[in-house]
Amino acid sequence: MKLSEYLDKLKECNDEAILEGKLKIYDNWPVLLFGNPAELFLKVTNSFRNSPRESSIREPWQYIKTEKGVLERDEIFQRFNYSSGTVEVQINKDFNFQYEGDEHKINGLEHSVWVMFHPYQKKKMEQVGRFKAMALAIVSFGDYVIRENLTARFPKRGLNINHIPE
Repeated sequence: MKLSEYLDKLKECNDEAILEGKLKIYDNWPVLLFGNPAELFLKVTNSFRNSPRESSIREPWQYIKTEKGVLERDEIFQRFNYSSGTVEVQINKDFNFQYEGDEHKINGLEHSVWVMFHPYQKKKMEQVGRFKAMALAIVSFGDYVIRENLTARFPKRGLNINHIPE
């Protein structure tokens, strides 16, 4: 299935059971990104920071300040809350070892950045279930992936959608 088709299904579906069972929306929902790690991480985190913008992520997100340690955490890890509520996203500049192996590569390449969606923000979207809230956030990010011609893999539990720009 193409990414655009999957995103259309997420937009249309309001049934939490279908979102979870058939459309594979869960907590710890990853998107693997492929490319130069430093450039890709900066591009994606800036899109969340500068949202909403037509040329960026079109839905508003709010940066969550991370604690500083020995390393500058913001250079390898950033978090954002979906302004509408419910969803938090984490962006990581490194390899996620849960997704190693040939089945998670695209054209023989390993991912270099990963984005993880979680439905546990304290602020909740009113009258919207947690999986629908995640679906809306994923649609917003998926639309950005398509518009920016990013190479991405949506690998959650049997989904395995590779988006390779033409």
